Amino acid sequence: MGGLAILGGLLRAVAMPLIDLFGKALAVWSAYRAGKREGRAEQAVADLQETAKTVRKANEGRASVGGSASDVDELLKPPSARGRK
Repeated sequence: MGGLAILGGLLRAVAMPLIDLFGKALAVWSAYRAGKREGRAEQAVADLQETAKTVRKANEGRASVGGSASDVDELLKPPSARGRK
C-alpha cells in the first residue's frame, strides 16, 4: 500500500499547481472580458455623442439656410452624390 500513497502524493503534487494555474488563467480571462465589455460600452457612448453632434449641426444648418428640408438634405450629401437624380 505504500506505493499507492506515493502515487497519490505525486498525483496531488502535480494536480495542485495545474489547478492553481487554471484558476489564475480564468481570472485573467475574466478581467480581459470585462475590459472588452467596458471598451464596447465606451465606444457606444462616443458614437452616440458624435451622432448627436452631427444631428445638432444638421439642425443648425437647416435653421440658418432657411430653405426647404430637401435643399439642406442635398447639401448634406457627399459631393459625388449631389445633383444626380
